[in-house]
Amino acid sequence: EDVTERYAVFTLLGPGARSEWSGVYGSRPSLAARGNARDVLVPEEDADDYLLSLVDLVQPVGGLAYHARRIEDGIPLSGLEIAEKVFAREMGAMFESLYVSYTKGCYTGQEVIARIRSRGRTHRSLVGVRWDCAVSAGTEVALREEPVGRVTSSCFSFALGVPISLAVVRTEAASLGTKLVAGAATGEVVGLPFVDR
Repeated sequence: EDVTERYAVFTLLGPGARSEWSGVYGSRPSLAARGNARDVLVPEEDADDYLLSLVDLVQPVGGLAYHARRIEDGIPLSGLEIAEKVFAREMGAMFESLYVSYTKGCYTGQEVIARIRSRGRTHRSLVGVRWDCAVSAGTEVALREEPVGRVTSSCFSFALGVPISLAVVRTEAASLGTKLVAGAATGEVVGLPFVDR
């Protein structure tokens, strides 16, 4: 059952985040951030009251800071990096270890996932790129003037002090240190996550 419209998700981030702040709703390790981060699922009708209960405990951050944290953590997002024609293995080892089971038994898509795993590689990969200037999501990425992929998420990293992005590129452009071009920007493929937490 899709309950998206009936619930709000609050993500508590940072060294001070406490599981007891979830109150009666409970919490779990966040799916949208690494390190000390917890997600709290709250019924939509209780969301305002829950937010008010946190007012003396937390510092709210806007969508820009949250988006930057997600990119710094190398976490793909549905609708941006994750799409209908993207295989789980293309999202990288961290994503695969969190969200794919090879021991669960039968499930829809299991045969395709097992086949890709046994072959050991895919045609595309999610990579992190550090840029010399800002790059917009959706910008085409090139290697030696040949298009190899697209920027999927982009931001200025508050932790690193430089523009960074997640991009899905062909495997030959995914090696660490590969130099890429996107519009007027030049960048280098780096390991994910961008920031250790």
